[in-house]
Formats: sequence, structure tokens, C-alpha cells
Amino acid sequence: MMIRLLITSRFIGADDDLIIEFDDRGGTCTSWVDRGSAQPSDTWILDEQASLDIDDNLFDVNALMMLAGRQVMFPDAATMQMCTELGLDDSSRVWMQVMPRWKVMKMLREIARDFVNVLAGPDGVYYRNVYEPTRRLVRSLACAHIDETLRAKYMTMGGGNIPALESFAPDADGFARQPSYDILTGRTGRAKISSGPQILTLAKTHRDIIKTRWRGGRVVMLDFMSLEARIAAITAGRSPPDDLYSALTRDVLLGMTREQAKLTTLTAIYGGGSKLLQSQGLAGDDASVALAAIRDYFAVDAIVEQLTRELAETGALRSVAGRRVACPNSAAHILYNSYVQASGVDVALSGFNNIASELTRRRMQSKIVYILQDACIIDMHPDELLYTADLCDVGSHVAYYSSHFPLRCKELTA
Repeated sequence: MMIRLLITSRFIGADDDLIIEFDDRGGTCTSWVDRGSAQPSDTWILDEQASLDIDDNLFDVNALMMLAGRQVMFPDAATMQMCTELGLDDSSRVWMQVMPRWKVMKMLREIARDFVNVLAGPDGVYYRNVYEPTRRLVRSLACAHIDETLRAKYMTMGGGNIPALESFAPDADGFARQPSYDILTGRTGRAKISSGPQILTLAKTHRDIIKTRWRGGRVVMLDFMSLEARIAAITAGRSPPDDLYSALTRDVLLGMTREQAKLTTLTAIYGGGSKLLQSQGLAGDDASVALAAIRDYFAVDAIVEQLTRELAETGALRSVAGRRVACPNSAAHILYNSYVQASGVDVALSGFNNIASELTRRRMQSKIVYILQDACIIDMHPDELLYTADLCDVGSHVAYYSSHFPLRCKELTA
């Protein structure tokens, strides 16, 4: 397969963009093209930094290398030192003027070959299967219609996250800005909001400021049920039912309420101890026994042993979809939670992308306006409300597991 790489004039410090093409046998062809000229689909772009805003038919080298835990270094340290001594900072981009042309080209070819090697490995697979579809999804999200009267009321009342409420200020037509997501820098792949409406930190009780744009429509949230606990159970070889926590009260944590079972499970997944459970009203002995039973049910020790070996052999973990997960230390609870959380992100993003594809396939007018860590918010057209169960079903089937991941539909506003 031919690989086409464009290195921008900004990155090089040149007047034109550089094209390096790799053929199936590893041969290369190099040429210069006018700065900013249109490029064929599937061209890889190397610019000054990673960006979500490149065209949908182009791919981002910086993003790929960041996913691989690598950094594109250009120029070399000696040239950087020389520029510093001459009073030239990195923004000057004068590499073509201060280095021999042969040296510039040699460095760029080395960068290009390193990129091709990464692309051929698991990080390239993850980029194409998960990162790139998600980048396109978050760029396509519709602006949400906002109930300004209710938003202003909540701000006057106080409580909750007022800066988050402020970020939903609508324009003259009643719509908030499109959010800008960071889906690249989170250690386990969890999304962040880099600018725009802070949906991830908006109080749950304030989500009803999002209202439908359609007469007779509804704003709904499709929410994965006990996602990380389900990942943990499947990883342990279990086949969890839809209501996992209720099943645990019947089969493992006898006599506990569903909420106590949920707390005990999440405490085990996140590496908490029995003192946390005691602070929530469980007696000391009961808390210790319950925590041990849950750790046994989820085979935590055996899975940690596997993850420890993986970390020692490769220097990082891989989520179920192949995302590289760097671990700050090898503590058992860090390894376990990192794997479960990163794999939960894989499942959620796969589900969201499936839902978005189904909306497109059916040519539906309903619009996804926000994604959360384990839920998406959709402004449903009134003629399409009967399809919410279908969307939940489509989102529940992902590529990485034979088990399904049930979603529930909750109406936020009309």
C-alpha cells in the first residue's frame, strides 16, 4: 500500500511543503509542492502539532506518534542549541537557513521512516480503528439548543458548577458553541473538553438546560450500564447480566443492597480499601469480607499478574482495542484500573461511533450534541423517537467483545 506523507512548510521552515511517498517495497519518492495545496485522500500530515481540525480525509502524524508514546524531534539538539545561542527561538523555523540541505533531508527521511514503522504496528491499528473515527465524530457534533431562562435561574440560585453553566451561554439563536474535545492526551483515552461547553463537569441536575431544537422533539441520554464493572467481569471470564449490581447482591454479596454492591465493586476496581466501605456504613469485618469476595469474583489478582508481565515486557499496557496506556508506577491497583478504564473508553467510543453511523445510515435528522465518558446526548426528532431502542441496541455491540454492553435511555428534556 502506498503511503503519502506531507511535511508542512511550517514544520520545516521552508517555502513549500515536502511530499515523501513510500511504495510497497519500502522505496521512497520525494517532491516539493506548493504550500497548502490540496492533497489526495489518506495523505498523512506532519505539522507543528497535533490537531483535530485537519480535513476529514487526511491523517495526523503527530497524533499517531503521541498515541505511540513518541515525540517527533526536529531539528536535532545541536541545531537547537546553536539557534538558542544566536537568539533564534523555536517559532522562527529557520532550519532550512541554518542547516545544510542534505542534513535537513536526512532528518526528515528518518522521521518519515520512524512514522511508517509506527503506522505498521498496533498504534497504527488503534489510530485507524478508534482515534480517527472518534476525531471525525467529535468534529461533527451539533450545537446544543439551550434553555436560557433555566440556565440563568440556575446561575442565580448558585450551587453546582457555575463556571460550567457559564460555558453554555447561547448565541442569538439560542445555541451553545460546539465543544472542542481533547481525545488524545488523557492517559487512558478519557476525553476532556479543551474549549466550549463544559459538559463533562456540568452538574447532573443542570443537564436539563439542554432542550430540543425540534417541535415535539426530546433530548435523551444513552448511557452505558455499569460499564467499567462489566469490563472487569468480562475480563475475568464472566458473562454479566444487564443489571450486574443486582446480580452481585444475589450471588456474591448476600444481604447487601444494590448501592452497597455498586460501592464495593467500584472500590475494588479503583483500588480502595475496606476503610472506605466502613465510612459508608459497612461494619469492619463485613467490609473486608465483601471486598475479598468481589476481588475473587473479578479475578483481580490473576489479572494484575498478567498486566504486570505485560508492563515488564513492553513498558506499557494495551487496552482491549490496542491503545497504549502508560502507567506512572506498577502498583497493582494502578495497573488494574488503567486497563479496565482504558478498555471502557474503547467500548464507549465504539458504541458512540456505531450510533453516529446508524443515524447517518438511516438519514435521520436527530443529532448527537455531546459525548460523555460513558454516555451520549442526542436531540431526537419527534418522528424518530421510536428508534431510540434501536440506537441503544446498535451501540451495545462492539468489535472487541462477544458480550453486549447494554445502554439505557433517559429523557433529559422536551
